[in-house]
Amino acid sequence: MGFYFMTQIKNLNHMLEYLQDLEIIKDRKEIIYLDLEYAFNQCHQRIGYNSGKKNIERQLKKGQIIIYGILGLYEKAVDLSLFQRDFDLAKLYASKSFIDTKMKKNLWLKIAKEILNQPFGRRIENKEDNIKICLALLDETKEILRIDDLLPFFPDDTRVEILKNKLCESLKSYNSRITNLKDELTEQSKNAEDLREKFRKI
Repeated sequence: MGFYFMTQIKNLNHMLEYLQDLEIIKDRKEIIYLDLEYAFNQCHQRIGYNSGKKNIERQLKKGQIIIYGILGLYEKAVDLSLFQRDFDLAKLYASKSFIDTKMKKNLWLKIAKEILNQPFGRRIENKEDNIKICLALLDETKEILRIDDLLPFFPDDTRVEILKNKLCESLKSYNSRITNLKDELTEQSKNAEDLREKFRKI
């Protein structure tokens, strides 16, 4: 009954704070005392009652996103966040430490594609802004995304100048990894030769 009253218009901020507190408790692997299916459905019903009231709908949708997060349904949380054009919330759930690397990469790629698909009007600068925002994800995702993961999604007429810095960083990173691999191979070859030499002396 308590959650029912939280979904009333005047209590929506309190509802979001309550759900965020529950999410923290769940992340600590503690028991939470809320029927999450009931809570999700209450948000859904309230969205129906308040159809057309964008701010109220947005708050209730955010409640559903948090519930998805509590349930560990991070892909659904990201999808609904993107549907709401809430990129910060999408990034929050895509970066959860509980997600395996493969799924995390797929979620970040979804975010990148949505950023690139944002309406940019007629001004070419706006389209390039979307590309720059997308490139900034490379810094946010550390080693999860690379520039070559994003290249297929950029428009064909993307100017190389926009990509130049990230491409150079990527090349440096590849060269560094190649150098490290060569060093490892050299060390392994030396160890193998030392071992063969010991056997010859036996």
